[in-house]
Amino acid sequence: MFVIQQLVRNYNLRAKLGDVLHDVFLPDKSSRRQSEVPASVTCDPLAGGQPYLTSDKLAKESLAPSLLVLYGEVENTGFYEKNAHRTKIAALLKYLWDSPQHRPAFKKVTEDKSNFITFANGLMNEMNVS
Repeated sequence: MFVIQQLVRNYNLRAKLGDVLHDVFLPDKSSRRQSEVPASVTCDPLAGGQPYLTSDKLAKESLAPSLLVLYGEVENTGFYEKNAHRTKIAALLKYLWDSPQHRPAFKKVTEDKSNFITFANGLMNEMNVS
């Protein structure tokens, strides 16, 4: 995601990435939605059919920190868009938090002070609105 911040400067496009990750790769059992995406797309056959979100090495290292940064950055999209994006990002984060493979990445997030502050500000703004 940190590379994406440099390549894709538009907040709305980066926010859509979170939407796509939610809609395509989040397993159905983790949310109450009906998906038209087959398991063959969301799961890695080389990892015994595990979802890509928990089996891919790069996802384990960088997905959680990237989504936390994105959660704060969607503040720059419109009010209604922000809420929709954050709902999907929060579902992804909850799924990743429940996965022991992603816990070290969540802990590593606190080491990058500026990105953690961006996430925390987004979280505080969300609490103030609700």
